[in-house]
Amino acid sequence: MITEAEDEVPDSRANLINFIVQNFYRFINNPNMKDDRSLLLLIAALSTISASEGDSPQALQAARRLAQNALSRVGK
Repeated sequence: MITEAEDEVPDSRANLINFIVQNFYRFINNPNMKDDRSLLLLIAALSTISASEGDSPQALQAARRLAQNALSRVGK
C-alpha cells in the first residue's frame, strides 16, 4: 500500500507554533532574505493562532497556509 507523504507543517497548535518560530529564526539568521512579505506572513500566521480560541481547525489551517506561503516566498 502506497501512502502519501505528509506535509512538513504539523497539525497541532503547539507544533505549528514551533514550526513558525523556527522559520522566524531562519529568517533572522539569513542576511540574504530581503523579502519582508515572508516575515509578514509568519507574523500573520502567529497572530491567527493567537486570536483563535482553543484549537480551532479553521484558524490552524489558515495559519498553516500562511506559514507555507512564507516558506515558498523565501526561495523567490
